[in-house]
Amino acid sequence: MLELSLYDYIYIISNIFSTFIIFKFMCIFFDRTDVNKKIEFISYIGYFILISIIYLKFNEPIITMISNILMFFALSFNYRATIKIRSIAIILIYTILMGVESIVFLLMRLLSSKFGNSISTEGFLIISLISTKIISYVVVLIAGALRNIKTGFNISNLNWFAVFFIPLGTLFIIYTIISDSIYSEENVLISVIILFSINILVFYLYDELANEYREKIESELLRRQNNYYLKQFEVMEKSQENIKMLLHDIGNHIVVLQALIENNDKEKALDYIKKLTDSFEYKYEYAKTGNIDVDSILNYKIQEAKDRGIDVDLKLKIPEYMNISSFDISIILGNLLDNAIEATSMLESNRKIDIDLDFDRNVLFISISNTFDGKVIYENNKFQTRHKDKENRGIGLDNVQKVVNKYMGEMEIYHTENTFYVDIMMYNI
Repeated sequence: MLELSLYDYIYIISNIFSTFIIFKFMCIFFDRTDVNKKIEFISYIGYFILISIIYLKFNEPIITMISNILMFFALSFNYRATIKIRSIAIILIYTILMGVESIVFLLMRLLSSKFGNSISTEGFLIISLISTKIISYVVVLIAGALRNIKTGFNISNLNWFAVFFIPLGTLFIIYTIISDSIYSEENVLISVIILFSINILVFYLYDELANEYREKIESELLRRQNNYYLKQFEVMEKSQENIKMLLHDIGNHIVVLQALIENNDKEKALDYIKKLTDSFEYKYEYAKTGNIDVDSILNYKIQEAKDRGIDVDLKLKIPEYMNISSFDISIILGNLLDNAIEATSMLESNRKIDIDLDFDRNVLFISISNTFDGKVIYENNKFQTRHKDKENRGIGLDNVQKVVNKYMGEMEIYHTENTFYVDIMMYNI
């Protein structure tokens, strides 16, 4: 029967925590959209069992290192990626973990002279082990938070506080327990299990809430896009009907025009052609570039502005296809036009919105300006909406800025006494 020391028990327990850390790293490097969650969970359980057995059976650093790398690579097959991406991700993950372990080892050696007399050798090893896991956890939490920021998800100050306070507080509590010369092994084990569990549960629940919030935003964007597309299909259908009617009566129109031309009645002929042109164009089709994402949003929002008595001047020079996702273009145009329409609607007169989209040499320029009452609200040096329903009115200029950043672009916001301007430049990468 294999007799285990307190350190061995702590090592096995900390492997559960390590497995969660590795899972968090994998979530940073790989997309989990199409993952089979059941198989993924079983694979991580398998990793924990195997790495624990290898430690108990061999307890050799070189064997542990090779086993970890191979099993990291095996875990990566839960996610879709090329061999190159898998290899780079695994090397980065293992390098980060080894770097943390080396730093903790050096720090513990420096501190050993000061604390070596008050803590037993076993206690010192346990603190070193737990310190490595906790610091690794802080690193992956920071990396995850930075990734969320990059993808447009706001990280609150409270979350940043929790990222540092909870893990480091855990380390302090464990150190306090072990530094007691008469600590109980049972109490240490129970404390480690509880504290590791708290760390896992707190941030797991936070991730679940964050995912729920993301899904809420995406659902709202999808709902808006569906409205845009339905309106655009209505516009296209009406235009098609006009074309069919024109084609059906084309013969009669030609006969009438021929008679007018033969009688040298130029004015009546031109007037007749104008009427044909007017009937050919559907009055609600303001944007007709062929780019359905842009056309649908603009036609929907411009009609909304027209219904509110707002004059809209539209200038469009864009191709049918741009390498910008539907979600991203919806966030930018939808939010900016919502803000412009809302601000302009507050005026009694001089209601006007100017929209200019220009695509030139792989760069998209967006300029939207609107008249307004000159009143602006600043909060933390940022413009804020004046609408009462702040949560559901627009997605927010912050998220517009994040989308612009995603395409290596720039956004400038400024205003005069009665006109508000937003200028955006984005690269079509």
